[in-house]
Amino acid sequence: MTFSTDLIFDVLRKYEPDHLLLEAAWADARERLTDVARLGDLLDRAAGTMLHQKLERISPLAIPVLVLIGRESVAASDLDDEGHLLEPLVWAALDCATGWPAIAQAGRPMVLGRMVAEVLAPVPPADLVVVGSAAGHDGRKHLGTSALYDADGQLLARAEGLWIELR
Repeated sequence: MTFSTDLIFDVLRKYEPDHLLLEAAWADARERLTDVARLGDLLDRAAGTMLHQKLERISPLAIPVLVLIGRESVAASDLDDEGHLLEPLVWAALDCATGWPAIAQAGRPMVLGRMVAEVLAPVPPADLVVVGSAAGHDGRKHLGTSALYDADGQLLARAEGLWIELR
């Protein structure tokens, strides 16, 4: 069975604008895609050591802050019998990265409509890098790609996601 999340969204928005699914999509977009609470915690911890300077564009020196925000811990239950990350966790790492560039470009919240991923090698519980890139758009539909690399730059997994702008 297949269905179009775009169609479901349009019907709910038109006929049931207060529907629980729409409220959940907006809440998820606000909370998970922007991660404002996590950024606020980081800023609170560093408040006494930071000097605020207004810039015309994002400084390359902001990258360490973004890296700290994106650092995640892995529990033993997230590992398979060989000590590698379970595939659903790898997919989870790839999914948001397919949407971040599109969301940043469009400046609007979106929901993931479809994702295809491929795990190319076992993923160790070590320092990993996830990158995402916008790959094009057609109206409210945005295509993004992501890749997961180990610390040596070896490609471990990749994904493509179709994201749909909320109206």
